[in-house]
Amino acid sequence: MTYLDFPPWISYVILVAPTAAIFPFAATRLYAHLRLKKRGAKTAGTYRSSYYLNGSFSLSYSYRDHKNGLHFRTAKSDDFGLTGEKGEPLPVVFDPAFPGLSRTQAELRRLLPWSPVSTGTWAVVQAGCVVFAGARGFG
Repeated sequence: MTYLDFPPWISYVILVAPTAAIFPFAATRLYAHLRLKKRGAKTAGTYRSSYYLNGSFSLSYSYRDHKNGLHFRTAKSDDFGLTGEKGEPLPVVFDPAFPGLSRTQAELRRLLPWSPVSTGTWAVVQAGCVVFAGARGFG
C-alpha cells in the first residue's frame, strides 16, 4: 500500500470523525430509549395512519398522557412489525416527566433504538475511514 503524504494526526481525525459526528444524535436517542424502558408508563394510543415511502415506514399515532393531554407522534423506521386500521388501539409507552416523549411498545422491544440499516451504514463508513487512515501508515 502506498502511504499518503499528510501528518499523522490527520489519520486520527479521519478515524474518529464518523463516530464523533453521530455520537450526539446516537446518545440522545439511546438516552430516550433507556429512559422509556425504565420509567415509561403504558397507555393505549390510537393508530392514525401509516405509509411506506422511499424505503422507510412511517406510523402516526396519538395518545393521552396521565394528565389527559393529547399528544401526536410520527415514528419512522425500516419496520415496526405493526399493521392496523385507522382508529385501532396501539400500545404506547410515554415518559410521565416528559409526556411528549413516547415510543410504541414494538419500538421499545429493540435492544437499541437504531435501525439495522443506519447502524450498518455507520459501520461501513467507519471501516472505510480505518482503511483511509491506514493509508497514511497509521501509527
